[in-house]
Amino acid sequence: MEKPRVELKEIDRSNVFRGFYNVMWRYADEVLLRNLKNPRLAFETYNTANDMHKCIKNYLDAFFIDFGILLRHCKSVFGQFVVYMMEGGAEFSKRFHLMMMGKARLKTESLIIHDVDAAPVLSLLPHVDPKYLTFIDITGTDATPDLSGILASDQWQKATRVELTRCVIPNVFQNIAHLEFFKIKLQQTVTAIDIRQLKDAFLLPNSNHKEVYIQFETRDNDEVMTAELGEIFVIRPEPMSVNSRTWYFQKAGKMVSVTIDLTEATIRLCENSNDIDYRVINME
Repeated sequence: MEKPRVELKEIDRSNVFRGFYNVMWRYADEVLLRNLKNPRLAFETYNTANDMHKCIKNYLDAFFIDFGILLRHCKSVFGQFVVYMMEGGAEFSKRFHLMMMGKARLKTESLIIHDVDAAPVLSLLPHVDPKYLTFIDITGTDATPDLSGILASDQWQKATRVELTRCVIPNVFQNIAHLEFFKIKLQQTVTAIDIRQLKDAFLLPNSNHKEVYIQFETRDNDEVMTAELGEIFVIRPEPMSVNSRTWYFQKAGKMVSVTIDLTEATIRLCENSNDIDYRVINME
C-alpha cells in the first residue's frame, strides 16, 4: 500500500508576506486538504524562484504539527479553508476537533468541504469563527447526507453566500432569507410553489437576495409553473434559446427574473433592479 505523505509549501516573497502557507496532503484514498491565508498571494508568488518544497511521509501527524504552529502565530484571517474528505474524513475530523479544543476558533472568510458526510461537517463548524465567515461550500457524498443540522449554526446564519451539492436539507428554501447568493443541486423535485415563494422573498423590501441558482433533476411541468407564476412572458429581443422559460416580476421598484433553462436543467432567480423599463410585461 502506498505510504501517505504531505506536501508542504511555504511561499515567502518578503517580510511583508511572511507566513503565507499552502498546505496539502494526499494519500492512497485521495484525501487532500489545503488552507490559505490569502489565496490572492498564491497567484502572485507560486511560480517565483523562492518557492520551498518538502515531502513528509507521516502526513497526518506532520500536518497537525505545522498547522498548529500556523494557527499559533498567524494573526490574519484565512482567505479560505478547503478540505477534501473522501474516505479519511472521520479521522481528520476527530484529530481536528481534538487539536482545536481550548483554542481560538479558525478565522476564515470561506469554508469549503468536499466529499463529506454530515457528522464531519457538524464537527468542523463549531471551530470556525462566524464573525469572519462569508462563504460556505459543501459537497456531500453519493449517499446525499442530511445536513439539516447546520441550519441552526451561527456559521450558517452569518454567511452571505452558500453552495450545496449532493446533500439534503428539507425545506432549505425557508432558511436562506439572510443569503445574497445561494446555489444548490437538488436531488428532489423543484416545485412551482418553491419558485413562487422564492420569487416573493426576492420582492420583499428588506430582501437580501441577489441570486438563487438551482440545478434540478426533476421539476413541475410548464402547466403547473404557469398556474403558480402566471403566463410565461418574453422581453424583446426574444431569448436566443427556445429551451428556456422566463418570467419577470416587479414590485415597489424591484424587478426579479425567473429563468428555467431546460438544456442545462437549471432555474435562476435574479434581481435585475437596473433593468426596469417599459419592456417589462408582468407587473404585480
